This record gives sequence, structure tokens and C-alpha cells, in this order.
Amino acid sequence: MVQWGYFPGSAKGIKGFLLRIFGHPHPNGRMRANYVRKFVESNKKTLDVGCGEGIFYYGLTKKGCEMFGIDYSVEALKNMRKRMSLVSISPRVINADAQALPIKSESFDQVICLDVIEHLKDANAAINGIGRVLKKDGILVLSVPNELYLTKPVLHIDFTEHIKAIGHETAGFGYDELKKMLEANGFRIIKHRYYTKFFGRMATELTFWMIGAKNIWKARTKMYDYSYKAFLVFALTYPVLLMEKMLPNKNGAFLAIKAVKV
Repeated sequence: MVQWGYFPGSAKGIKGFLLRIFGHPHPNGRMRANYVRKFVESNKKTLDVGCGEGIFYYGLTKKGCEMFGIDYSVEALKNMRKRMSLVSISPRVINADAQALPIKSESFDQVICLDVIEHLKDANAAINGIGRVLKKDGILVLSVPNELYLTKPVLHIDFTEHIKAIGHETAGFGYDELKKMLEANGFRIIKHRYYTKFFGRMATELTFWMIGAKNIWKARTKMYDYSYKAFLVFALTYPVLLMEKMLPNKNGAFLAIKAVKV
């Protein structure tokens, strides 16, 4: 069974075999995908804000969605086009700022915005813009970290430089803060899920500590190179994250929500 995040032809030999088995080897990204795939609706005209290298764009295309994407990174869009060529898709994407969406109002039935707004100086502007481009009763699927992700770590380690290296402008958003911002921009949350809890946080923090702040951005930008180290970390960490699904829906370092424009 081909796993989530697999682009045919994106890796060869043993790496290609492992990719077919495991899918994209990013533990927290895979947990996010578990809930996002449950929250999104099929066969919708969908905008991927912060589409990155296209994993969700591709995944939702297979669910029958008419996909469009934006990203601030020219390099990410370049890599996305390369990956989409592997599956014979010509992506409809633009290089744009999520804080000022250059898109006509009420153009989309659904928007996904995954681990993006914590990188912005004005997250509210992005949420306001998303509300503008969505039709009435349109769906927003959003994911964010909160302060339990590195800012208030389980381990007694200062991750301040790591946070700077990955480009976070804030410590993320808790449920109450996010709910207030969404409601102020015309949304109502209908589902939410926390993930990456105590043991997952510890595993994540150990990984960041071992990589080091100076190397963390390099490691993140090369996550699509599918190194053997990435597969090893995934194999050790992801089962822990899956077991945490049995814990109560609170105290996770990440939050996925589904909201409707009212």
C-alpha cells in the first residue's frame, strides 16, 4: 500500500522502497496529515495557503479537489513543480504573501493553511484574507503549533535559537486565542484536535537538540531528500505519536481545526 506523501519516482533504490512503505518521513507532519485528511472535504475548489512542496496539494487532488496554491518561497514552488511533474500534474500556483492574498473575493469552497500563520508577523491579516476569498459556508482547515512546541519544552533545554532558525514569529496559538481570532473574522470552529503530546514532545525535542540550532534549517529544507536518518527518526518517533491518539484531546503541542465561514 502506497503511503501518504509518496511521489512516484521521487527516490530510487532502497530510499524509493522505504518511501513506498513509510511515505513522507516527517513524524509531526504525518500526524497533521492524519487529521487534515479527516477534516477536508472532497471535490471542493480548494486553495492551499503555504502549499510548500505540494504534498497536500497532490493529496487533495487525488480526493477530487480542484486545487490552487500560493507560497512565499520561490524555491518551494520550484521544487513543487518538479515533484508534480513526476505525477503529470501542472500545478496552479502563485508566489504570494499569505498576509495579502491577491485573489478575488469568494472564489473558493475550501482553504487549507497548515503550520503557516506562526511564521507571519500579522496572522490576523492572513485569517481575514482567507475569510474574504472563501464563499459563505466555506471550509477552513488550519493547523498551528502552540507554546508547548519548544517554547515551553518538556526537557530543560533552551530552544530559543531553534525557534528563530525555523522562522517562527510567535510561540504559536492556543485554542482559546485561535477561536477568538477566527470568530472575529467570521468563522466558527466545528472540529479540533490536539496532537504531539508529552512523549511526542519529548521525542521532538530530543531530535531538535541532537540536530542543533545551527543545522535545523538545513535539515528542514532537506527533509524532501529522504535521508536514511529521516527514515530512522520517523520509524522511532511516529509509533509514539500514534499511541498518543488514545490520550485525551488536550495538552498537545499542535492543534488542527476545521472551521466554517458563517
